[in-house]
Amino acid sequence: MSFPLYCQNTPSDSLFYLLKQARRKTPPDHQLQLNLLNQIGEQLLKEGSSDALKYIRQALVLGNKTNYRADKLRSLIMFGLYYQHNDHPQKAIEYFNEALNSAKKNKFHARSAEISSHLGECYRSFNEVQSSIYHYFEAASFYRKIPDDKGYIKAINNIAGAFYDIREYRKSLKYFKQVMESAEKLKDDRALMAALNNVGSAYNELGSYEKALEYLKKGVKLANEQQGKPRIKGALLSSIGEVYLKQKEYGVALEYFDKAWKIAREVQYPHLMVIVGRDLAQAYAAQKNYPRALTYGLSSLKTSQRMKDVHQMQLNYALLSKIYKQDQDFKQALFYYDKYHRLHDSSSHNAQIEAMRRLELKHQNAQKEQDIKLLIQEKEMQKARFQQKQHTIYLSIIIFLVLLIPALLYYRYHRNKTHTRILFEERNKVIALQNEKIQSQTYHLQRKNEELNTKNQELTDLNQEKNLLVSTLAHDLRSPVNQVKGLLQLTQLTINPADETANYLQKALQSTDRLRDMIDRILDLKVLEEKQLSMQLESLDLHDVLTEVVQSFADAAQKKSITLYLPPASLDASFRAYLDKNYTLQIFENLLSNAIKFSPAHTQVSIDLQWHQNKVRITVQDQGPGISTEDQTRLFRKFQQLSARPTAGETSIGLGLSIVKKFVDAMQGEIWCKSAPNEGCSFIVEFDRELS
Repeated sequence: MSFPLYCQNTPSDSLFYLLKQARRKTPPDHQLQLNLLNQIGEQLLKEGSSDALKYIRQALVLGNKTNYRADKLRSLIMFGLYYQHNDHPQKAIEYFNEALNSAKKNKFHARSAEISSHLGECYRSFNEVQSSIYHYFEAASFYRKIPDDKGYIKAINNIAGAFYDIREYRKSLKYFKQVMESAEKLKDDRALMAALNNVGSAYNELGSYEKALEYLKKGVKLANEQQGKPRIKGALLSSIGEVYLKQKEYGVALEYFDKAWKIAREVQYPHLMVIVGRDLAQAYAAQKNYPRALTYGLSSLKTSQRMKDVHQMQLNYALLSKIYKQDQDFKQALFYYDKYHRLHDSSSHNAQIEAMRRLELKHQNAQKEQDIKLLIQEKEMQKARFQQKQHTIYLSIIIFLVLLIPALLYYRYHRNKTHTRILFEERNKVIALQNEKIQSQTYHLQRKNEELNTKNQELTDLNQEKNLLVSTLAHDLRSPVNQVKGLLQLTQLTINPADETANYLQKALQSTDRLRDMIDRILDLKVLEEKQLSMQLESLDLHDVLTEVVQSFADAAQKKSITLYLPPASLDASFRAYLDKNYTLQIFENLLSNAIKFSPAHTQVSIDLQWHQNKVRITVQDQGPGISTEDQTRLFRKFQQLSARPTAGETSIGLGLSIVKKFVDAMQGEIWCKSAPNEGCSFIVEFDRELS
């Protein structure tokens, strides 16, 4: 969403003249000068002039001196826009963050929404999807608070686009449909056509081709009726071609791609040229026409590089690597594969999905809280109106009684009136004192709330800095490992499998996998410590789960001549519990891995299932060196190196059992250890049984 400029359609020269006149005024009108400096900066920014920065800087300096909050905020936003338009997103983010803090402090909700949208765009420009989605949700909340329906649907569309970028197509479809429904209500044809294209594209990725074509063709029909919308029509035609491409109807797909390509070239719309060029490359590659595929693929890449669109560049690098590999040009395939992995941080992908799910839930909860506050306010107003009505009724009754019997109660009325007046005066004094106390308490509560808000903001900033640091470390660790693995896999393709070098390469790949597994363990622990577990509970047969785990460790046990024993399933007993399958597998994989790792050769590892009251009890028992009493006190702590060592020189970083403990606790289970030195070790896990 673009920043709405406040300057009038006055040429730059006229604005310079007005500024010159304003500076001659005595006494100086600083607010007028500040306004004109901002208008000149905006006008020059629109014209693409490098002088814009000079006047924006002058405006900010004057704003700091005069402390005109709205105009100073405007200058900060202009600084951010200048650096954003000149390809310095990090610098732009600094000014946008300062502007957002100021807008929030002064409760400028419209400006806050606008700045949050700009921050989302900046983070998205260099593929920081997690931070981008956070600010899009923030913008949506501000637009809803204003309220601004068009701004809100733009923010929701940005959220849907972010989910689409990370292949969360069901989530993106949900939000794209919200945009479509809102556009229909607002009768915004342009937004409706874009929403139809996005909904169709999401259905296509989900494999619902008929649904996809239904929405896309509806969009094309609307585009034909609305003249002067070639860009969206080109996007719709390209999306239809993608549906036919997925169904391997290459001839039909190319017809639509050619139409879209013609429109993209006519209107010179770079984004559409990138998308359609890549679509044409995929279609020709599918037909094994590699020269034409490479022509369009390289064209799409060059355009995306000119746009400095990191996400599109990443997609083009991946496609070109694939095409060169199919064409047996492994040198170029490796070149673009390396380019792709320099941009792609695969280790952060799942974390971004989880983070965005949490942000989506936070946004939904905020909307519910706002609705609840409105209901509470309405209820309090109704209560106040009811009390006022009651007071009116009581007063009417008193007046009626006084008028009905004035003669009989005259003397008593006169005496009571004096007494009542005194009581009212005393009561008013009490009420006045109570009001003063209430005002004092209200003031103190407001101060406390301000302090809490400040602390919360500081904690939020620290948490964001921590997350950014962890994300950077994950990138530094995982990307080189992935690149080494990719290079080794490509090298395998070029050598004879019977060559001794192939054996060395296979061992190198195994070492790379072990290193990546160690990094995964550390990152898993980070996720657990931040309480980011997302469980999918289901009914599991634990005998089936344990069978799967035993089969996966059969080779490892055989290499050490260790026997794995799991009793066969009984028709009379079913060991079922409601658990998350992924976490359950990880629990028993860790336990069985440790048992094999610390067991000597020619021994047995036994796994036993039995009922214990209303729980399923699983015991993993080995015949290893056992665990001392001192070591058992540190058993489930992270990064603990115990006295017992692996029997075949295996690696151990001391994280497995701490992760197991957290998974078991998360699923309301229990785990403990029974062991003594030189007597083997038994790990017992209990979960609540499934009630039949």
